[in-house]
Amino acid sequence: MKKYIVVIEGMSCSHCENHIENTLSSLDPKMKIKASAKDKSAEILSDKDISDNEFKTAVESAGYVFKEVLKR
Repeated sequence: MKKYIVVIEGMSCSHCENHIENTLSSLDPKMKIKASAKDKSAEILSDKDISDNEFKTAVESAGYVFKEVLKR
């Protein structure tokens, strides 16, 4: 399983976290996502290779600012 940390600006509450989690799940319905407004990021576990551009498009379509993807 691949682990991604997506750095996101603009989340401020649990509603924002849920919105990001729901939006990112469209990239891979089986992925596990934990968004954190406090940490300004979303931690994702996925079996699928997901490009930075796919994350960027999803985050921006949700109305937030995509900063970068940290892969581990």
